[in-house]
Amino acid sequence: MIALYMAGLLTFQSLSMAQTSTLWIFIGLVAVLLSGFYFIFLTDLYLNFREKRLKLPIVSTCLASMLFICYIDLATHILFTPFLFIAIAYAT
Repeated sequence: MIALYMAGLLTFQSLSMAQTSTLWIFIGLVAVLLSGFYFIFLTDLYLNFREKRLKLPIVSTCLASMLFICYIDLATHILFTPFLFIAIAYAT
């Protein structure tokens, strides 16, 4: 889901609808969040959680990162709406 969102951001950036700095911030944000989830799975911390599959934290992290990008670059609101529905469909 994040890869498709990044492809959309790349398209927006190539059409000059989004800034290049927004793309770099998104890449850094994804790197930090993925390393956080990697650490959680590497240390088996997820075994102490109620939800073992971590579907809710993954979807909420995805939505938070997309909302942050919408806050930074207002042109990405167009891109946020379809991915919001995809994230909600994945969460149910």
